[in-house]
Amino acid sequence: MSPTVFPAETARRRARTCLHSRSGFTLTELLVVIAILAILAGLILPAVNAARETARRTECANKMHQLALHIEAFENANNRFPGWIEYPVKAIDVDSGNRFPWRTGWIPQMLTYMGRQDLVAENAGSLNWSRVDLTPPPVLPVGDAAVSLNDQLCCPSDAFKINHEVASGEEPLTSYVINCGRGDGVARVELPADWRSNAVFLNMEPAFPGAYVERQTKANITKNDGLNTTLLLSESLDPAVTWSQLLPSGPVETTTGFIFRDVPFPTSVFGLPAHPSSNHIGGVNVVFAGGNLSFMSTKVSYQIYAWMMTPNGALAKEPGSTSASDPMIVNQVKLTEDMWK
Repeated sequence: MSPTVFPAETARRRARTCLHSRSGFTLTELLVVIAILAILAGLILPAVNAARETARRTECANKMHQLALHIEAFENANNRFPGWIEYPVKAIDVDSGNRFPWRTGWIPQMLTYMGRQDLVAENAGSLNWSRVDLTPPPVLPVGDAAVSLNDQLCCPSDAFKINHEVASGEEPLTSYVINCGRGDGVARVELPADWRSNAVFLNMEPAFPGAYVERQTKANITKNDGLNTTLLLSESLDPAVTWSQLLPSGPVETTTGFIFRDVPFPTSVFGLPAHPSSNHIGGVNVVFAGGNLSFMSTKVSYQIYAWMMTPNGALAKEPGSTSASDPMIVNQVKLTEDMWK
C-alpha cells in the first residue's frame, strides 16, 4: 500500500499544532524540581562526606600502626621503649663536623627505623640539629625534613597540621602523641621523674650525671597489666604538638604526649590539651603497646582512660615520690575492650 500523501496545508496545520503543544516548565514545576534536587543532595552529600571521613580515619589508623611498628623495632633493638625525652643523643655539627650530645624527643629516635637514615642527626646535614651551647642557638632549617615527613606524621582529618607549611624557625607538627602517663615530678638521686608503672614513654634524661632513670620494656608490661590493654599512641589536635623537638630547652612533655592525673577533670578528657582528640566522629584512633588498633569512644570514663595508660596500675606511684597513686588508679580492675568502645 502506498503511503498517504497529505496536502501542503494539512502539513502546515499539523506543524503549527505541534509547536503550540510544546509548552515550557511552569515556575511551580521548576521550583518542585529544584526542591527535589536539593533533597537528594542533602541525602547524598552527608553519605559521601561520611565515606570520605571513614577513609581518612582508616588512613590515620594505618599511619599509627606503622609508627607502632617503628617503636616496636626500637624496643627490640634497645630492650626498652624510647623516652619522651632522651639525652644524650649523638648529633653532629654540620658546620664543624664535630659530634656533640643532643637532647631530643621520641620521633627523631624513630628516623632510622622509619628508613630515614638521611635525616638522622649523627649522619646528615640536611636536618641541621642546632647546638645548645651556642648563644643564641642558630635558627634550625628543618624545611626539607618537615615536608618529607609531614604526610607520614599527620592525620588526614587534622587539616591544620597536614596542610601546615613550616616557615623558617618554626617547628614541624604531628598529629600523633605518646603515653607519658602522669606529668613528671622532680627527679632526685634515688627517684626518677616518673615511674614505669605509670607510663610507657618516660623521661630518659638524667637530672644530673649518674641520676636514676626508669626504663620501660615490653617484658615489664607483659607481666603486669598486659600489652594489649596499655595505651601506646593516640591522636591530638593540639596545635602545639611537634615532632622535631629541637627547642634549646628540649621537648615539653605536654606537647609530645598525653597524660593523666589522679583527680578526674571536671569535663570530658577529649579536647583538653595533652589529652586525646581528633576530628573523627565519636572518638579517637589509639594503638596499644601490643600493636592492636582500636577506636576509643569520646564517652569513655576518665577512670578507664587512666587505667589504660598505666602499665602496672596496682603499683602506680606519684611522680617524684614513693607514695602510692590515688585509689582510682591503684584499684584497677581487669580491662576489657568494651570498656573503651
